[in-house]
Amino acid sequence: MAASPTPVDQLALAPVYRLEDLRQRKVVRIIQPISSLGITAAVEAATAAVQGALDLKADRTDLIGKAAAGANSDITSLSGLATALSVGQGGTGAKTPSGARAALGLGNVDNTSDATKAALGNPVGDAIGGKAARGANSDITSLSGLTTALSLAQGGTGATDAPAARVALGLPLVPGDPLFNAAMAALWVAWANSLPVWSGSGPAPVPTGAPYNLGPGGPVVIAQ
Repeated sequence: MAASPTPVDQLALAPVYRLEDLRQRKVVRIIQPISSLGITAAVEAATAAVQGALDLKADRTDLIGKAAAGANSDITSLSGLATALSVGQGGTGAKTPSGARAALGLGNVDNTSDATKAALGNPVGDAIGGKAARGANSDITSLSGLTTALSLAQGGTGATDAPAARVALGLPLVPGDPLFNAAMAALWVAWANSLPVWSGSGPAPVPTGAPYNLGPGGPVVIAQ
């Protein structure tokens, strides 16, 4: 003969937890023991569903305020970062300005102001202290080391010796100049070619004391 159902009023004798208790403890104990009260499998299924809902809610609550993995825009500040980001992570791998400059290959960069660097007494200032200013200036007082002659356009002659300078400037040649003898010979030929030519018969074609060519090609003689 089948056992008779447990009276409903006996449910009041079992320990029952309120919903708030269930949420706080994440444990569902509706009736204990279940088997002794003859509760059906439907109650167990309902209990599991409530437990799953509470666990899901707890998991979601724990995720509130957490950043997503991978590339994201959730992280806006790293104020608590204690390890310097490496160069490969977009950082410098250092915690000091000098260390950062060294990591980025800028270890020799000096951020001192230009005015301080240029002041005499500093290496840079001492190095540039004796340099002439660019453009028109009165800093240059001598060009004793100049090895390239200044051109005519620069106010020079474009030559490195006096004879060449006279030629460049169109000045008369003087004895001793490399081109002097050749220039004199050319002048003589041009002058001789301009004289009258006389074959030698009859009176000379020029007055007494004047030069002429005695026949084609000379020689040049003086009329008597």
